[in-house]
Amino acid sequence: MIQAREGLHFIVRGRPWKIEKIGKDGMVYVSPVSDPNALIPGWDGEMMPVPFGLAQRVGRIRKDIDSRLEKYGVPKTVEHFEKAWPINKTGAKRLVEEHANHRKTGAPVPTDDRIVVEAFDRFLIVHASFGEVVNVTLGDLIEELLARKHLVRFWWTDPYRILYELVADTRELDVEGLVDDLLRIDDETLEGGLKALLENHLPLGYYMKGIAERFGAIRRGLTVGEGDLRSFEIRFANTPIYDEAVREALLLHADFTRVREIVQKIRSGAIEVVIHRSDETPTPLAYPILRRYVEAPELFSPEAEREEILDRMRLHLSSEPVHLLCFECGHFHEEVRIGEMPDHPECAKCKSRLLTVLGWAAWTVRDAYSKRVRKLDLKDEERKLLTRSKQVADLVAVYGKRAVYANSVYGVGPTTASKILAKMQDTEKEFLNDLFEAKLKYVTTRPYWNEPQAKPKLY
Repeated sequence: MIQAREGLHFIVRGRPWKIEKIGKDGMVYVSPVSDPNALIPGWDGEMMPVPFGLAQRVGRIRKDIDSRLEKYGVPKTVEHFEKAWPINKTGAKRLVEEHANHRKTGAPVPTDDRIVVEAFDRFLIVHASFGEVVNVTLGDLIEELLARKHLVRFWWTDPYRILYELVADTRELDVEGLVDDLLRIDDETLEGGLKALLENHLPLGYYMKGIAERFGAIRRGLTVGEGDLRSFEIRFANTPIYDEAVREALLLHADFTRVREIVQKIRSGAIEVVIHRSDETPTPLAYPILRRYVEAPELFSPEAEREEILDRMRLHLSSEPVHLLCFECGHFHEEVRIGEMPDHPECAKCKSRLLTVLGWAAWTVRDAYSKRVRKLDLKDEERKLLTRSKQVADLVAVYGKRAVYANSVYGVGPTTASKILAKMQDTEKEFLNDLFEAKLKYVTTRPYWNEPQAKPKLY
């Protein structure tokens, strides 16, 4: 559920589905769709949380880096940390340059006693060095307050950031007033918010089941559904079972005490709250959480990340297996890695270069080609697939391996690929950059298309 969102297409039980609605109780409502690019769900196991003390130490290190950059610049700061820490020059340079690039945006550096609230596009990023559990609790509290204003769609956290996707662009909002309502709050609002978290956000029913089993109140090993888990909260209200469930949930999932301390320090000025508006791209320190949770984060990746993204794209495409079909003899080449192909791939049987690149529809195209050779009638969908595949084969015959790369990029079809290949880029970097830009254009325009793109999602 971490990355689930309304409108997302995913595959379960061998069929693609669209998430229509996610209920407050966690129930996901779906409808069947036809989309070959739907995602296969994945699950992350329970990770060791970053504790409050460690996150605060990271905040103090950031403060030290920020101070030294202001006084001495990048070279001397890199030299200092290379000597001060068990780290090589490359690691120290990468760390310092990330903070230097952050400073260039005009944004303050988040520290142990400075919260930076960054407004970018429809996202609100709260840079807070408070660790996993505290950020989850603080994030839950802010989400509760945003929900009362009907402003929040989804939210995520890591030990150093809290990310909110809002229903409106932050440029249309009074972010300064919003931050006052979220962080500079009085005791009544704070305690009311924490009470709402306790009653509606923490998984009390889950803990209550285990405790009730230990108390002998219910039979051990009983299978309990979502609705029955919630009924435990009423069934065991005002009992030691309820009190123990609250204690365990607060111990493992929340830290109300530290959140109260943080809000009090914000009020007293001991913790500074600074607002920064990012226009074209997010700050370098915000990008890691956007990259992890937001769909197509490349749309607003920092310029410094572009070369690294292109390198990852090259490595991914080179290692990706594709299927090839010869349009001369019909020989089918199964799972050939693009990086292992010669500059001008040839059919292993007849040596023709008229090869098409196939992904998810490989066997459908192969069977359609076989039917065409035998003069059998083709369905409209089969005829469309063959026509498209022949266009790709023509490109591979002329441009060779580059055409295979181009037609393996998500959102790049034969028409777009032919325009890119016709540029005859001098370097591989220019070629990959053009493919990357085409992918971004497709991602931004796809929501307005009526039909799913019948393309293998390779990158």
